[in-house]
Amino acid sequence: MLFIVSGDIPWKEKAHPQIIIELSKRATPARPDNISDDHWNLIQKCWSWNSADRLEAAEVIGCLATKITRPKTIVLFGDTGAGKSSLVNLMADKEVACTSSDMRRCTMQWKDYAIDFGGDSYTVFDTIGLHEPQLGIKEYLKSVENVYRLIKELDGRGGIDLLLFCVRAGRVTATLQSNYRLFHEFLCEKKVPIVLAITNLEREQRMETWWERNQSTFDKYQIQVAGHACVTAANKLDGRH
Repeated sequence: MLFIVSGDIPWKEKAHPQIIIELSKRATPARPDNISDDHWNLIQKCWSWNSADRLEAAEVIGCLATKITRPKTIVLFGDTGAGKSSLVNLMADKEVACTSSDMRRCTMQWKDYAIDFGGDSYTVFDTIGLHEPQLGIKEYLKSVENVYRLIKELDGRGGIDLLLFCVRAGRVTATLQSNYRLFHEFLCEKKVPIVLAITNLEREQRMETWWERNQSTFDKYQIQVAGHACVTAANKLDGRH
């Protein structure tokens, strides 16, 4: 069951006689790093030494099927004013998130949105912009604590499928690098793929041109992503994305 759920072979570093000794002690393999609380609880039930406590095959299949069909989880982050809420509305193809043209903070902690597109279901968690001049050190630390709590909560509920980094087109700065490192390297320990969504490209005749001009700068700041999307998330434009 451990191999089916996580892809890890139990006690792969041990020889067969050592495994027999461990089993005689009623020991169990260590929990892999890449497994959610729900899946780990399922594995432990299947390993129970009391046969009456073990799940039947139909129960295991039903539990795994539920996990497979859960909505994919996306954590959206970026500075206030980058267009995160507008990006949520673009993904939903309707107005579901509040937007703010004067860059006031709409998202105090986080908000989640159930979105369907491309035949799949997603839950998008829109997080607070962290690097703002009006944020005092106490408020900043509280915001980071809230985001940390969200990440850990999502880990326990099946994990995060994608980090979506919303960036306003302009100069690439150390602040962007700091945001990237906080979410991708520190909070998610480089285990979650990350994609850039670049907004505020309304004046570009061909939006992809902006990325072609600036990709090397992202490389310079060691912002490595699995993909990118150049979009215009502003309302009442020509619908380019």
